[in-house]
Amino acid sequence: AVLGAGTIGLCTLLALRERGAERVVVTDLLEDKRQRAGSLGADLTLEADNKRMVEDAREFLGHRADVVFDCVSNQASLRQALALAEKGGCVVVEGVPEGEVSVPLHLVQDGELQIRGTLMYLRRDFEAAVAAIGGEKVDVGPLITDRYPLERAAEAFERIDSAPEEVVKVQIGA
Repeated sequence: AVLGAGTIGLCTLLALRERGAERVVVTDLLEDKRQRAGSLGADLTLEADNKRMVEDAREFLGHRADVVFDCVSNQASLRQALALAEKGGCVVVEGVPEGEVSVPLHLVQDGELQIRGTLMYLRRDFEAAVAAIGGEKVDVGPLITDRYPLERAAEAFERIDSAPEEVVKVQIGA
């Protein structure tokens, strides 16, 4: 399961597909982000704030998720991630929290869950990404929502700041 269909969540979805994940559920608050996730290979997209989201995801998967990628990393998404994870499963915290997030340790302990954080990538991660993109195993073209020539770079950054919910990736240059 991937919580959040922003840039981090969509790249995670593409990596999961490239690595052979059988079924992937993606959640987000915004319909257009869920649609983009569906077009990029999510088997099911769900509204993140739907009260039945966790149950619907479990029902679709036939069980809890082996791995849950929290690409939002706020209090609500962490609780959802822990609720979605299979007993003995793993929650990977990818999103950058805006503030402190409490971890309900009783859920971690009861579920025998692992929580892993990630922020920077190792050389082998970059090499794998370059190989997947360069070898055309992964098409990142649909992630580019805007293109600007180098001389309009300032305008590109203004676009990102003014409409973050519409922008996934901005390409500047050639």
